[in-house]
Amino acid sequence: MDLLKKYCRGAALLVSLSGIVVSSAVLAANPTPAQMEQFKRLPPAQQQQLAKSYGIDVSQLTGAQSTRIEEPELPPVQAREIPQPSRSDITSEQAIEPELQRFGYSLFAGTPSTFAQVANVPVPTNYLLGPGDIIKVQLFGKTNEQLELQVDRDGNIDFPELGPVSIAGSSFSEARQTIAKRVEEQMIGVRSSITMGELRSIQVFVLGDAYTPGLYTVSALSNISHALYLSGGIAETGSLRRIQLKRNGQLVSELDLYDLLLKGDTTDDARLLPGDVVFIPPSSGSVTIDGEIRRPAIYELKNGETVADAVRMAGGLLPNAYPRKSVLTGYDSRKVQQVVSLDLTKPSALSHQLSGGDYIEVRSAKKGLENGILLMGAAAHPGYHAWSQGMRVSNLLPSFESSVLPSTDLDYALVISEAADGGKVTVQNVNLAKAMSRPNSADDIRLSNKDRVILFNRFNLGASDDSFEGVILADDARFLQALQAQEKSERESSTQHTTQHTMQDKTSSEVIGEASAGKGDRGYRIVENVVVSARSYELLQLHNASPAERRKLLNAAKTFSRGELLSLVIVRLKQQATAGELAKLVQVGGAVKAPGIYPLSEGARLVDMIAAAGGMVESADVNKAEITRLHLINGNEVESLHFSVNIADAYLGPKQSNPLIQPKDVVNVMTVPGWQSNPVVTIRGEVKYPGTYTIKRGETLMDVIARVGGFTQFASVEGAVFTRETIKEREKQQLEQMGEQLRKQLAGIALRTHKGSNVSLLSDYETMQQLIADISATDPVGRLVLDMSAMISGDQSHNVALENGDVLVVPPKRNSVSVIGEVQVETTHFYSAGMSMNDYILRSGGLREQADDERIYVIKANGEVLLPQSGHWFASTDADISPGDTVVVPLNVEYMDNLTLWSTVTGIVYNTAVAIAAISGI
Repeated sequence: MDLLKKYCRGAALLVSLSGIVVSSAVLAANPTPAQMEQFKRLPPAQQQQLAKSYGIDVSQLTGAQSTRIEEPELPPVQAREIPQPSRSDITSEQAIEPELQRFGYSLFAGTPSTFAQVANVPVPTNYLLGPGDIIKVQLFGKTNEQLELQVDRDGNIDFPELGPVSIAGSSFSEARQTIAKRVEEQMIGVRSSITMGELRSIQVFVLGDAYTPGLYTVSALSNISHALYLSGGIAETGSLRRIQLKRNGQLVSELDLYDLLLKGDTTDDARLLPGDVVFIPPSSGSVTIDGEIRRPAIYELKNGETVADAVRMAGGLLPNAYPRKSVLTGYDSRKVQQVVSLDLTKPSALSHQLSGGDYIEVRSAKKGLENGILLMGAAAHPGYHAWSQGMRVSNLLPSFESSVLPSTDLDYALVISEAADGGKVTVQNVNLAKAMSRPNSADDIRLSNKDRVILFNRFNLGASDDSFEGVILADDARFLQALQAQEKSERESSTQHTTQHTMQDKTSSEVIGEASAGKGDRGYRIVENVVVSARSYELLQLHNASPAERRKLLNAAKTFSRGELLSLVIVRLKQQATAGELAKLVQVGGAVKAPGIYPLSEGARLVDMIAAAGGMVESADVNKAEITRLHLINGNEVESLHFSVNIADAYLGPKQSNPLIQPKDVVNVMTVPGWQSNPVVTIRGEVKYPGTYTIKRGETLMDVIARVGGFTQFASVEGAVFTRETIKEREKQQLEQMGEQLRKQLAGIALRTHKGSNVSLLSDYETMQQLIADISATDPVGRLVLDMSAMISGDQSHNVALENGDVLVVPPKRNSVSVIGEVQVETTHFYSAGMSMNDYILRSGGLREQADDERIYVIKANGEVLLPQSGHWFASTDADISPGDTVVVPLNVEYMDNLTLWSTVTGIVYNTAVAIAAISGI
């Protein structure tokens, strides 16, 4: 009867609203307050059913919001980070090893600031319903409709036509059976399909050693792990293995996150109920396991866990582990640290019970191959090769086509053998051509287990004069000298000039210190007092490299120079030298292709050491070499002995003619007396046959002028410019020295300007900066001033003997006079007979304020410099201005801040500019 009354009231309301239900828009706009109040008093399910049957949106009638339990806004949880070890104290020499982390805490790294609720997942049948849950009921048959019924605070759902249905404390499976039975019994001809709709939210506490403890709202389907994730995880002081779930003050279950992390087991990850407490106790103890293990880390311990449990948690041993020599460090009952040896292959060691603070180190097996030979350098297939008893060089390198490279030096290779006890090394020279072409001969030497065979590149000899790879530091000076020579070469090849301090400013101790620490700009290191490059140092550490790194290094070593490969051997030989046994090293120099320090093999003779140095160059004198040998007198005094050897006899004569070489010998291959490699000179300009001419020793300039056919009728013989490389080099050194002195003076001016704000000094500073820039940009010419007129007239005292690289430039006749220096406008004027020096200066605008009018000079066309004498400039006809002359007005050095060096510098710059102008006019 009550149900019938409710339906009657609903029908009456809808009839009273019939005038305004033509459309939902009209209904929303026109119902009276009394009608709306009456409609709102209906249960939500009836509102939904009646409004749906008439096509009306309930929200437009009621204006009410959803009655579902709203989730409170969660405070953001800041994303946590796992701290990384500081590397500020790790030097470049040390391997960078990350600090061990506590296992499992990285699970919560990068936690998002919001938590994605569990949705769209199957609801288990034992899910307990509670206020806020939505149950979807699909009715079909006599009546077809879909209902969304919310569990109210009393545990009931208000079902249209059936009334309230109590499901408090019921599981979803039980509630589904209850509703289906009621529909079947009370709604004839109607069947139902029942599913879960939106799930309610619950509030739980996450307390203890949580990253962010507090009260959290989670989905009703959430487990312990969801709450942990939402709270940011576990603090590093908290336990990952004893996480407790408490309900109404009682311990319900305990979660070990290691089961989840190591096994993927979620059995103990219990579902949460409203008001549950997830409590994280502090960690009770831990064990550190490091070394050759798959997951080195710090692991939390439970009571009774053993070494086997720790190894299992760490993922097991690596293939290169040596379990028999593992070590356990811990504290005994007296709290004294003890070290225990562990043989992890034995059950007794694995069953050893662990305590908090224990440290297990699993050591690695011995590195290196037991039956291998390392082939390196200019080989087709570098790397480790299997060794067998009786193996020879021809077995390792059987074919010229497939075993060696086209660039391989077939006259010289090294076999380095190491004693079985890992002690001293011995070196043997190998002639590859003979060993490979004549198997089993004396040249085809036998190889031993663990030998190293080094092949060299015959094109990359490393014989540069500036190379210092493999230099043995008898003292610091040689290394510094080599570095400075290399820097000089780099400066000459560079197109950019710099005013920064160079290697010349460093002391030898500073350079040596940088190289010893591996911090030098050029990457050189000092190992056992031997200079090695960065690439050679990597080869020295080859045994520590991974297979991929080793393969990359060995492939790169195919192009390494002799010095880079030999430094490996030199370091070992230096290490094993003692007071009673000299290092087995020999210096080979002179007319050889690759002079330097070479290892001395057993029984090596003169020809072997010449082959080691790449052989002789074409200028070598085959009739003479000199050997210098140290001779110890009475054990406390050393003298040097020198003796000569005929190289041709050493190669072709009896064995006695090819002397044995001893440690620390110095072999010097002489050069043929007077040898010059096609010395040439260049003649350009106004001569009949300009070009480059080969000269012989002692030939003079007039001899070559005769060979080129003499001068043309347009030649300005007096203005000829003769340059020489040796003079150019000397001028370059002078400019560098002056530039360094000016930089020091510049620094002094800058300091005084800073302190006193002197405007004059500031002007000096700017002018000096410009002068230093001019010096840096000046390329020396190397001009030698000649009196060509006297030479042509037959005066042999003015004739000059030629050297390789000399250049003579004969310009055409010029009818002009130039004025440069401290004048208003530097320019060139047409020559006018009778005009004086002052006339040309006036034509250039006159002198500047800083000009030195007492030191004006003239550079004649032939390069001579004429200065005024006793104030009578034109007292002699030689001082007259002639075509091709240049008037130079220098800077007044007293005008500047007592910089007496300036006059010399500016003079060189002016003179160089004049010579360059003469040459570039050709």
